[in-house]
Amino acid sequence: MAADTDLWLGVDLGTTGVRCVVFDAALSPVSSAYLEAPPRYLPDGTVEQDAESWFDSTVAVMGRAVAGIDASRVGGLSLSTQGISVVPVGRDGRPSGPPSPGWT
Repeated sequence: MAADTDLWLGVDLGTTGVRCVVFDAALSPVSSAYLEAPPRYLPDGTVEQDAESWFDSTVAVMGRAVAGIDASRVGGLSLSTQGISVVPVGRDGRPSGPPSPGWT
């Protein structure tokens, strides 16, 4: 790894939003960004999340967090998600339905 890769990204994909924090080599926060990605509450009382919005929100929040920072300084990424979910995908690799918990 190059000596000038002194920044690290931490991304947390939670149940209501996505946060990205940029850390320096001393693990001190340099910048951060957050976007809400709320679930959908359906009339029958079930709750769904949108896998497309997970991806879109993650890309957007990472872009906001590194805005004004030389991206070549980023040496790695850590991703934390909300748990085990199965996302059905079509042949094109895009979600074909809502995520479902992997434990049901």
